[in-house]
Amino acid sequence: MEPVQSVELVVPLSVVCAMIALGAQRSSTISLEEVYEGYQADPAFDHLSSTYRFVPGIGNTDADVLFVGEAPGKTEDTMGVPFVGPAGDILEEMLEEVFPDIANLPGIYLTNVLKYRPGERNRDPHVSEIQASIPYLTQEINEVNPYLIVLLGRIPTRTFYPGEVFKNIRGKVLDRRGRKVLVTYHPAAILYHRDKLPEYQEHFAKIGEIVADHRLAGATQGP
Repeated sequence: MEPVQSVELVVPLSVVCAMIALGAQRSSTISLEEVYEGYQADPAFDHLSSTYRFVPGIGNTDADVLFVGEAPGKTEDTMGVPFVGPAGDILEEMLEEVFPDIANLPGIYLTNVLKYRPGERNRDPHVSEIQASIPYLTQEINEVNPYLIVLLGRIPTRTFYPGEVFKNIRGKVLDRRGRKVLVTYHPAAILYHRDKLPEYQEHFAKIGEIVADHRLAGATQGP
């Protein structure tokens, strides 16, 4: 089996993760802290850091699956934790549906492309904000080193695949430098468009299949 290569990005639920994280600290946590310290010190975000709270990733720092959203919302900004609002509830429900036995839940890490709320009306992150975030997101992914990355919505998808149209690759499992990448909706989309729920369930079922295949491959190879 070829080793997983480092990710080089092109340009351009929470409670469960926190519980898992308590038992999964490792040396990379220090490196992640350094990544986040660098992000907070970056003048590219001064226009946001003076008003909004920095929201780092959370979860198992040796995760199997890493979810990437676009940016914190109002609740996340208040609490300083990603995916703790209504959208986070949807995400947790989807995970519980795919992994009803918590013992089978894979290691999970949650993060966003932009680590600050982009404005009172939750506008899309500007291109300059995405570009400034990419080096830190790259380091974050490489430190967590998941075998599956799930892109939640248009912004993360555009960050990874700037030449692609979201609707054209939504629901697809792609390969990227030794990792699987699944493109799907942001859970907030399901809050406002319940008709998309069946499709969303199909996408999360694919997460379950990828996790099962990965575990089977590991069991086949042995120690």
